[in-house]
Amino acid sequence: MPNDPELASWLGKKGSVNGITFYNRREGETVLTILAPSNLEEKFYAIGEILTVCDVAVISTKNLDSTFGEAVIAASLLKKRVLITKENDVSGIVGKLGLDYELVEKEDILQKLDTIAQAKSASGDPVIDVDKSFPVKGVGTVLLGIALSGVIKKHDELVTQHGKRLQVRSIQVQDEDCDSATAGARVGLAVKGIDEKEVEKGEVLAKERIGMVEELTAKLSFNPLGGEFSEDTQYTMVSGFGVAPCKISKNGNDYKIRLGKPMQVCSGFVILRDKKPRVLCAGNEGFTLETESQHLPK
Repeated sequence: MPNDPELASWLGKKGSVNGITFYNRREGETVLTILAPSNLEEKFYAIGEILTVCDVAVISTKNLDSTFGEAVIAASLLKKRVLITKENDVSGIVGKLGLDYELVEKEDILQKLDTIAQAKSASGDPVIDVDKSFPVKGVGTVLLGIALSGVIKKHDELVTQHGKRLQVRSIQVQDEDCDSATAGARVGLAVKGIDEKEVEKGEVLAKERIGMVEELTAKLSFNPLGGEFSEDTQYTMVSGFGVAPCKISKNGNDYKIRLGKPMQVCSGFVILRDKKPRVLCAGNEGFTLETESQHLPK
């Protein structure tokens, strides 16, 4: 929910805040994790974090401001499924962007999200994008993150970006102990074999190591309202909870992206700039990682 924290708080119970505010709700067997930027003026890249990891973007039309416009553009470039609220008629605006959207009344959002959640596949190996790590007395290292794919179970072994192995001792979803958690859930993992200082925000854990990259070649979708770029300008690339400075250059029919620091790329990405329109472009398919071989979740 990139542009309406009041709607997010109406739909779920406020949880932790870490540049992103997490709201949680359980409907029967369905667990909903709602992500909203905490303060876009201070950390605009949070809009890229939540939109690259989400299954569906819920965009409010209560305020038709620049944040609304940039949320719509980012969701469109990332080819996300979008629910748009009906406070104002924006069909003429969003219809021109090729957006996969549906108009919904506020009261119907939960039912729609429940239907989408139940249809979500849990296939593939477990992949966790970590947003926080910390020690807990008597427990050890605890990692918080979003399950991007698969099913994570107690006693599973996962590998960090540096190749270090850890084992899942216990799992919590919305403060309840669980034997397993499926894709889409925000999980709390008590793990052994690693210190909390060895796992940073933006690290992606998986059954097989997802290495870091410093360059990638990609097909980029540019903002139709201002997608010009300069090869000399530094931008910000966001993939999941990973954030890095970057520069872009043309490479035949594709583009080469050079990162200012190594990072993992596995859930699509968006590239932002300092001036408005801040959403420059995005890539969510057809990209080649050139520094290290990668295992990418489907």
